[in-house]
Amino acid sequence: MTEMATGVAPPAPVELVAKEATIEIQDTVAVVDSSVEENDVEKEIKLSASSSNSKKSRDLLRLAFGYTCAFSCVTLAVGAMPLVFTSTGGSDSASPLTLAFFFLGSSFISLVTSKIFLKLGRRTGFIIGNSLGILGGILGALAVYFQLPALVVVASFPLGMSNGIGLYIRYAAMELVPEEEKAFAMTLVLSGGCASAFLGPESGELTKDIFGDDYTYLGLYLCIVAFNILGALSVGFVSFPPMKQMEVDVEGGTGQKSAKEILKETPFVGPTLIAGLSWTLMLVPMSIARVAMKEVGFASRESLLTLELHFLSMYSPGFFSGRMIGHIGAYHSSALSIFLLLSGMVINLCVTDSTSAVWIIGLLFLGSGWNIGFSSATVLLSKTYAENPGYGPYVQAVNDFVMFGMTGCAVVSAGFIYTAGGEGISGWQLLNVVVAVGLLPFLYLVVPGLMKERQAKKQ
Repeated sequence: MTEMATGVAPPAPVELVAKEATIEIQDTVAVVDSSVEENDVEKEIKLSASSSNSKKSRDLLRLAFGYTCAFSCVTLAVGAMPLVFTSTGGSDSASPLTLAFFFLGSSFISLVTSKIFLKLGRRTGFIIGNSLGILGGILGALAVYFQLPALVVVASFPLGMSNGIGLYIRYAAMELVPEEEKAFAMTLVLSGGCASAFLGPESGELTKDIFGDDYTYLGLYLCIVAFNILGALSVGFVSFPPMKQMEVDVEGGTGQKSAKEILKETPFVGPTLIAGLSWTLMLVPMSIARVAMKEVGFASRESLLTLELHFLSMYSPGFFSGRMIGHIGAYHSSALSIFLLLSGMVINLCVTDSTSAVWIIGLLFLGSGWNIGFSSATVLLSKTYAENPGYGPYVQAVNDFVMFGMTGCAVVSAGFIYTAGGEGISGWQLLNVVVAVGLLPFLYLVVPGLMKERQAKKQ
């Protein structure tokens, strides 16, 4: 009766249950869809991060290969230029001039390298460096062809300029990664020089006679040209981050330290001088090593192997020195560098003309000491402009100018000190005694920083 009065029948219980079930299913599907979307986003983020890390890894490897090509030129040229100079008619005492001009070229180019990178970018800057290397290779080939020792010296200058630009690969590597990975990236790239320890000298040895006895060493300069072409191709595919424009505040009016203040402070002066001394104390004995071994009576192959192992010792510590610096501190690592350099010089005083083993061991210590000292200085230097990364290229340029200027000036004297000692073993021993004096300012720079690091660890 009631149903007929109202004219509306109540919904069946089964229909209500069905509607409620449908609503619940729709809600569940919506939740699932939302969850799927969130998972998809997370996957995309992870894939993007993975892709980014993979790309950075590839770029670091490309830079390591570019550094290998650059330093194959260095190991080839540095190991052979004094011999090329004497083979074209130059004197033994003047042969280190080739290396002096090489490092003066590196010093000179550092004055404009930062401007090149800021205006043209890292990629174009490195290709310009490779172009200078090609120019040096061509001039060197002409020097051998026409038997002109003076042109051998001239050719070493653009080769040094190429080296000066190529060294910035270590800074470029640190720019690709976050702060906590900078030391590892830098030492990974430096370790790319391990292959160059043998690749450069062996390439020169295999090609030096391909044009006959009248043009000995002509082939090695063509190898330098080839290495620079490969290096340009390698860095050409690296995705460098945009260069941060250098807003140099001269007077410090913005509240930040001015550029002049940074350059005057110990945090800049210390690392720069440590880097310069590391290069000088290692390079001065190395610059005369093959000439001295030749005077004593060792075959070319023996002196070449000695130098190759020395080059290997320069770069192989790169596999662990970055982590070591991060673990024990840059100044503690610099102190270890001093110990290794001093040990190498003491061993060099004990060389004989009967075996090359002592020569090899002494140069191994010098090479490993250089790596740890130079790597420590590079890490310390990067901290000086951490508050204003725009100063980076400016600070790096001044650092390299001082560092290579010191080295070039010191190497000029190597041949004359060696000759003053009577050449041969006596000249070699005198050279190492004189170089050892350079450890005193090294100690002066390192000890205060060492004490600060110890105090910081206690706190």
